Amino acid sequence: MPDSLDAIIDKLEEQASDILKLLKARTAKRPLVIEFSGSPKSGKTTAINVLSLFLRRNGFRVEVFTERASVSPIGNKKGHPDFNVWVSCASLQGMIESAEKSIDLFILTLFSLVLEKSPPKRRIR
Repeated sequence: MPDSLDAIIDKLEEQASDILKLLKARTAKRPLVIEFSGSPKSGKTTAINVLSLFLRRNGFRVEVFTERASVSPIGNKKGHPDFNVWVSCASLQGMIESAEKSIDLFILTLFSLVLEKSPPKRRIR
């Protein structure tokens, strides 16, 4: 018979406490980085929100950084060679700024983009 939900949550909280103790004991003061990537609407934001809430409730200092693709100054996003460069630089900027804060975990979300679609294949008759 599977564990009850309460037992599973208790076990997760115990494991989170162990991880937090290890984070506090380490000498490096940089945060650990967790990256979520996937296509739009794949559930990244939902998973990050649940994880972030759980970690914060268990004493972790968490910073969440969402990719800046939606605010890119590059107009034609798909197929533009500089779009991914701009988004990557904006993400690095967010990571660098967060490294100066006193946090335990930095959660980063990235969108996987298809730069160009292949043209449909034509049937030869």
